[in-house]
Amino acid sequence: MIAQHIINPLNNDYHQLETWSAAAGLAEATERIELIGAVKPFFFHPAILAKIALGIDEISHGQFSINLISGWYMPEMEQAGLIIRAHNDRYRFSRKWLRIVKALWGDENVSFDGDYFRIKELHFHPGPIARPHPRVYLGGESEPARALAADEADVYLINGRPIELIREIVADLRRRPRRNVRPLRFGTAGSRARELLEAESADFIVVIYSSPGWNRTWASSFSVNIKARSWRVAGSWCQILTSPFRCARSCRNIIRPDTAR
Repeated sequence: MIAQHIINPLNNDYHQLETWSAAAGLAEATERIELIGAVKPFFFHPAILAKIALGIDEISHGQFSINLISGWYMPEMEQAGLIIRAHNDRYRFSRKWLRIVKALWGDENVSFDGDYFRIKELHFHPGPIARPHPRVYLGGESEPARALAADEADVYLINGRPIELIREIVADLRRRPRRNVRPLRFGTAGSRARELLEAESADFIVVIYSSPGWNRTWASSFSVNIKARSWRVAGSWCQILTSPFRCARSCRNIIRPDTAR
């Protein structure tokens, strides 16, 4: 998963890769690994993002997905002069945004006239290689987030919670009616913080951690095995390898070590 930030939230002076160009570059380097680009819908008109995602879907041979993020890192919103919306309005915006994106991925003429967007008979070629469209991941534990996931997501992500809470969340989402005809799947995402790797009780799976002059993959096999086994019992379907904010070379080393530079 490639984080969606325009400045680095760890330290604004650190370098920060742009999500979509980085995803396109990584897509060229793999034929099997699923790449997930996190996207904050407030950064992109849905038609622009839908087209960019289709391009990466083509490069990756159908191995590209998006993770819809309705939250934010406030300093980058303020510094970029972007509209700052209240919590529930963010999810209303995300719902409209995602429906337009999925319609544009659906090989149809799309027209829309609403509070946030206006689109007139827009049709993209080619359509997606991934069928019926690139997979949509979505997280968030508020009621608007869960409702949106139940309606529109393919995979609902839960961030490193205790097993009992994961079971409760999964049960709640499974009880809800679905607008999407396919069953909702569930995933658990690990932490990116190095200190969590050093604590056996930490809720994580695997982390790539990068700092100047030091790039390596960290994993505690004991914790990974115990957590992964427990999460599967709780109903989790996938586990996510998360990327830090400055790890283009690290990611390429994992995907294609013989050609990394």
